[in-house]
Amino acid sequence: MSTVSDHHNQAAVIRWLGGEPRRPPARRQPQVSDDLPYVFRWKAHGRQHEPCRLFARGAMNAAGVEFADGFRMVVSVNAIRKARIGEPQ
Repeated sequence: MSTVSDHHNQAAVIRWLGGEPRRPPARRQPQVSDDLPYVFRWKAHGRQHEPCRLFARGAMNAAGVEFADGFRMVVSVNAIRKARIGEPQ
């Protein structure tokens, strides 16, 4: 059961944080692209934010990715994510 002091503490925390609590951003649908459905996230080889495709999954979270120019590399699966609608490519 909440009390008046609990409500007061919540209001004080909200003011301390700088206003009303923020809603999480709306989730965007993955971009529908059969060719390059993923985006490379890391700065390795100067390819950050480049679209790519996954051609293999291996042990220890390894993934083989291929870019539009044919360059292939093996990276961690943490280096890629699904592309989103409206994302610059």
